[in-house]
This record gives sequence, structure tokens and C-alpha cells, in this order.
Amino acid sequence: QGPVADVDSVSAALGITVFRAHLGNDLNSTISGAFYKHPALGFAVIINLDMTRGRRRFTAAHELAHALLHSANDAIVVSDSGRRGDQRETYADAFAGEFLMPEEGIRRALESLGAGPKVEDIEPVIHLQRMFNVSYITALVRLRQANIITTAALHKLRTHPPLITAARMGYHPDDSEWPVPPQNSVLARYPLK
Repeated sequence: QGPVADVDSVSAALGITVFRAHLGNDLNSTISGAFYKHPALGFAVIINLDMTRGRRRFTAAHELAHALLHSANDAIVVSDSGRRGDQRETYADAFAGEFLMPEEGIRRALESLGAGPKVEDIEPVIHLQRMFNVSYITALVRLRQANIITTAALHKLRTHPPLITAARMGYHPDDSEWPVPPQNSVLARYPLK
């Protein structure tokens, strides 16, 4: 019911190879990730490095869902903005959200923070986001799905600057909260064969 420490380790344990590459940061013209069932190599996913750490974690869990749940019928599943509304994509999003931030775990964490059962302020959201190691937007969406925040609160909380608030609360943002610049990427300096 707590946070998933490392999605890559879960994927590796299930025989899914995770690749990362700089695919561009405009998600209207590129992909966030993809799943491929190679006939000889097995399951593989690719994650776009030009996204924030939280978005990359969510995409890794989303692609894990495709490997586990859709690989029997589909050898390739690409996750891009043009596929919104596709039933498989909707299900993979729901799986990823629950996998990374389980509802029971959210409720227990709020109880330990002395917050909830309803949340209207940004501070508990920041604590949850950091606890579960997800993006601020993922935390908001999960809280809305769990009916812990209202739609009005969701819209209000979306306007808050999470990094500034997190810093004010004593959290230290690091470089991993931003997209990885290609020139700083280990993959750009030492490309895989």
C-alpha cells in the first residue's frame, strides 16, 4: 500500500526491458512511451527522457500495464496524445495511477499526516506527491479519482506552483524534477550500441 521504490526493478523482475531515449518534449508531436513484444527478445518498453521524472515514472507504470494486460493481443502499443480515449490507454492510465499511488495507501498516509478525509490545501498534496514519488499532477488526479478532493479543489490546486511550495515546506527540489537536457544525459554521452 506504500510507494513503489523502483518501477524498473519491478519491470526487470517480470522480464520487461526498459529503454530510455530523448524523443522530444512536445508530446503533441512525439510519444511519452511505447511497449513492444519482440518475437525473439521478449517484452520491452521505451520511455521518453525529455519529460519530468514524475511523468517518466508514470509512463513506465503505464507501459508495464500494456505489457501485463495487452501483450496477448498487441505486439506494439504506442502511448501518445492522439490515443486519448482509447480503452487500452484509459485502463493503462488507471493501472499506473493505482500502482504508483494506491488509494488505501493514500488514505493511510493522509491519516498519518493528520489530514483528510477531504483535502483542500496544497501542503498535504505535496507531502503525498513526495511520499509516493509521483508528479504533482499525478497526485492531484489520484486524489480526485479517490474522491478526496472535489473538482473545484482540483482546479484550484492546479494553479499552485508545486516546486515553490515544496521548497517553502523544506523539500529540496533536485535536477530529477526537470526533463533531462540531452547534453547532460549519460545516454547522449555514452550511447548504447
